[in-house]
Amino acid sequence: MRRMTLDDLLAGEEPIVTPGAWDPLTGRVFERMGARCLVVGGWVIGASRGVPEPLLTMTEQVEAAGRIARAVCVPVIVDGHTGYGEPVHVTRAVQEYEAAGIDCIQLEDQYFPKRAHYHLAHEHVVPCSVMIEKLTYACRARCSRAFKILARTDAHGAVGGSLEETITRLRAYKEAGADMLMPFASPGDHPDELNIEVLRRVRREVPDIPMVWSAGEARDEREPDIRTVFEIGYKIIIFPTNFLIASIQQTIAHFSEILRTGKAVLPDSDRAKLEIEQAIGLPELYAIERETTERSAG
Repeated sequence: MRRMTLDDLLAGEEPIVTPGAWDPLTGRVFERMGARCLVVGGWVIGASRGVPEPLLTMTEQVEAAGRIARAVCVPVIVDGHTGYGEPVHVTRAVQEYEAAGIDCIQLEDQYFPKRAHYHLAHEHVVPCSVMIEKLTYACRARCSRAFKILARTDAHGAVGGSLEETITRLRAYKEAGADMLMPFASPGDHPDELNIEVLRRVRREVPDIPMVWSAGEARDEREPDIRTVFEIGYKIIIFPTNFLIASIQQTIAHFSEILRTGKAVLPDSDRAKLEIEQAIGLPELYAIERETTERSAG
């Protein structure tokens, strides 16, 4: 099967709903459910390895995301953090991500090394000129324009940041050669501004480039739905952390029930188990064995 590209998706007329995978199994399940694109976030890869995202290395991220990319036929957008350092480090990061079969690297304008306080929304962004330089060298480093550079700014939620600074940076990152842009605000940042009008203003003031919206875990009734965000002009809507969080929620609930009752009651588990087996390719392997080893054994 021909691997779909981001250019294929961006040429379409529908929103690109992009769930967050953290291993090949979740990637394949999403693909089987109809997802046309996947995102691999740093938060989920770090958490799945028992470390916070700021401590995650480029090697760990590339290896995890590369396994997912090789397991599916849909494009995979992968968190590239800050590019892991200076322009020379960004250059290697782009080369490694592209060589791993990843379709897009997301680069953000936080400081490197990333601070743990970023998880508390105490973010600090580098000067705009520093990020422009990183993006310039990121664009030079790729082998093909099919590999996309997604520039994210955290200025909206950063210490001393603002919506105006977000717009200024997005314009600059577009001029620096980024293929797609993402305005980002952590949950709780500027709650009076986290609404549809903000999305409209950003899109209006930074036109003519694909825009990505990170939906996150909606905690506020003002969080817009997918169709609304798409109609405003955000083509790709990513859900980078939701599904790992939902998985842990269900794990906690199930184990708590086992501890409480002494029984492992898991309704409809056969259906879920079958989905897992189909996602990992067992039916195809059964067919091969029937035609070869099982026939010989018979």
